[in-house]
Amino acid sequence: MISDKNFMDNNVTIVDATLDKLEEIIQIEEECFTVPWSRSNFESAFDADNTRIFALISQDGTMCGFACLLIIDYEAEILNIAVRQNHRNKGYGKLLMKHMLDLCDSSSISSVYLEVRESNLSARRLYTQNGFEIIGLRKRYYTSPVEDAILMLKKI
Repeated sequence: MISDKNFMDNNVTIVDATLDKLEEIIQIEEECFTVPWSRSNFESAFDADNTRIFALISQDGTMCGFACLLIIDYEAEILNIAVRQNHRNKGYGKLLMKHMLDLCDSSSISSVYLEVRESNLSARRLYTQNGFEIIGLRKRYYTSPVEDAILMLKKI
């Protein structure tokens, strides 16, 4: 099982999100993605025993971003990672990624998977910098616009 340790630095804290953060998570999701998850998608994630949602909170209490991690046996999948547009380029996506990978590393997780839009170069760069490698392609996976998904894997 993954540890419940929170991450904290001088500017932000990463905590396990609770249902009272749902509205802020939905706002960030809608701001960041052309086809955002629905409210029911997030409610299901909060209800699932094998899904963790992390909130990145600034010193003033503002949620700057969030991430979702699905855990199945010895594998994990990063379902979602998003940072508000006005908080980008501060390393917050990197902090969320590091938090999830550290949690996986400290548990029995051996592989972490994710999918990313082919055109999302900044996300792809973040994933590559964190040791993810391309393992496949899903043709026409995304909509609005239609685009391929790149499958990536990191062995822990």
